[in-house]
Amino acid sequence: MFPIVAGRSPQGTTGQYAKFSGPNEPGAIHWHRTGRHAGKAFATYGDIYNVFSNLGGSTSWLGFPTSDEYDVQGGRRSDFEGGHIFWDARTGKSEARRLIPH
Repeated sequence: MFPIVAGRSPQGTTGQYAKFSGPNEPGAIHWHRTGRHAGKAFATYGDIYNVFSNLGGSTSWLGFPTSDEYDVQGGRRSDFEGGHIFWDARTGKSEARRLIPH
């Protein structure tokens, strides 16, 4: 597990990530070098990681993760600079959702 320089997010954040794998769960730890969460690290894994990675990782509209995965009603969720990814326990599928500005 070696750190890789992550692409700059649309929000301007820079950082690194390191991939890992477990039984049926690929994932990565993402470290913020700059930005609002500078010095913090968050993990993505499983289907949420796959969706994030397939969208382009930190260079996608989601940007860097801003939370670890956590339980919510009906499934699990990870927050990102530009939105969140929700994993639905009923369907086993994840969906990326954009942040709605107030």
